Amino acid sequence: MKKFFCVLLFAILCLFAFGGLSGADPKAYDYCGFINPSGKLGESERAALEASLEEIYGMYGLSVFLCLLSDEDMSMSDYVMDFYEHSVAPWIAPEGEINYCLIFAWDEKTGDNHAAPFSAADGLVMEAFPPDYLNSAISSVSSSLGSASSTFKALSNLADALQKRAGEYFPRTLRASL
Repeated sequence: MKKFFCVLLFAILCLFAFGGLSGADPKAYDYCGFINPSGKLGESERAALEASLEEIYGMYGLSVFLCLLSDEDMSMSDYVMDFYEHSVAPWIAPEGEINYCLIFAWDEKTGDNHAAPFSAADGLVMEAFPPDYLNSAISSVSSSLGSASSTFKALSNLADALQKRAGEYFPRTLRASL
């Protein structure tokens, strides 16, 4: 019995010791994602958006993060920069697997929004998604943040538009060569 308790204690200590390592990873999300701390959308809508964003990443190597927030205590431009610094920058190539990135953030309570492109090396993402395109895209979504169903439809339409635009600028073979 004493041996059993020693093994059990050792297993528990290992969980604490190695469990903390997984939380030390600065990457908050995968290489793309829908961040929904506002809780406005349900699990099925979230899964559908995640699938669309994963498809964009898989086909074109473009990481897209859509952040739907509620009553943040900072401007959305500051949120985007903070998100980039802590959740994306550690994974930018050549050390990481993110080469091209778009981050969109909306605060549904205040209406504040911001979108920004980031690139590891060249200006391809800046050329494909210039400020006027991003401002137009984010404005179309911001005007639809009323109900959950219209929010999902607007975000889904945005993901479709981003995928179409990526298809015009990013060759499908780009992801395979990364």
